[in-house]
Amino acid sequence: MSLEDVKKLRWKAPDYSKLQNEEFRRAIADVKSIAELSGVANRRRMLNNPNLSTWSDEQKQIILQRKYELERDG
Repeated sequence: MSLEDVKKLRWKAPDYSKLQNEEFRRAIADVKSIAELSGVANRRRMLNNPNLSTWSDEQKQIILQRKYELERDG
């Protein structure tokens, strides 16, 4: 994932983990590639900010579901 991709993600939400599950699901639905999803899923490392909160179990499931969708649909 490039720095430009990370910058695109920053404007969408300061921290996706603060979104309610339905808002989070809609935001993740906008992700169009595995690389972009990886950047979102690993945002603490990508943004070099370990102080960001971790994903809830529900959010982890939403991320995994989107990954399977992207893999399935190519």
